[in-house]
Amino acid sequence: MYDLIFSASFNRSYRKMTPSLQRRADTAIQQLRVNPHHPSLRTHKRAGEGNLWQARVTRSYRLYFELHGDTITLIDVGPHEK
Repeated sequence: MYDLIFSASFNRSYRKMTPSLQRRADTAIQQLRVNPHHPSLRTHKRAGEGNLWQARVTRSYRLYFELHGDTITLIDVGPHEK
């Protein structure tokens, strides 16, 4: 299981989400904590953005995070940029 760190920017974005989206994000975060590469998360590294990764919350929302060993730092949660 991975350790989680919640950044201030993540907390601000999370608080702005609807309760329904927060529940979906909570589910994705728990799955991320157990297995960051679980197929349902569709996790992948963001091209050209260093160590920034993204994981799916819904069709249109993503978790953005950094992965360092056994620690996941949640950076942001928000609409998927296409």
